[in-house]
Amino acid sequence: MLHRLPEERRPGPGASEDQDRRCGDEFEVNHEEGEVISVKEPSSYWWLRRRKYIAIFLRELSSVFILSYVLLYLLILAQLESGGRGLVSQFATVPFVGLSITLLTFSLYHSITWFLLLPRIQPMKIGKVVLSGKLALIANLGGLVVASLLIASLVYGVQIPSGR
Repeated sequence: MLHRLPEERRPGPGASEDQDRRCGDEFEVNHEEGEVISVKEPSSYWWLRRRKYIAIFLRELSSVFILSYVLLYLLILAQLESGGRGLVSQFATVPFVGLSITLLTFSLYHSITWFLLLPRIQPMKIGKVVLSGKLALIANLGGLVVASLLIASLVYGVQIPSGR
């Protein structure tokens, strides 16, 4: 791989890949020719070595749980429209309540991690001043709470107290 680079553009002895402790034992470099002489195949669980990778994996996995929750509710709405009450009677059972709590947890994890990621993707600016990432998180969580209260008031008839 390095044989294509001119000698002056190749990494020096202090920056060679085989001395980088983060790389582990994935490969060895032949210093004479600058070629990789052996490559170790990464394991299937390479992403378990860092917490950041686990968090990313869980956020992506949470999308599958959110999709399953949406599909379940669409199925229930279709049954209600056709007059059936098959799945609707299962709402009050312990497994369904446990499933709902699990799916709610994944949904909240997904939302919060995206809210934490938002300031890195698109920093909030007012004029030339870049606002803190914490402010973006607070604004997004506040919007989530307001939207949840509005939906709860529509679904359950909860009265939101007015300022009077």
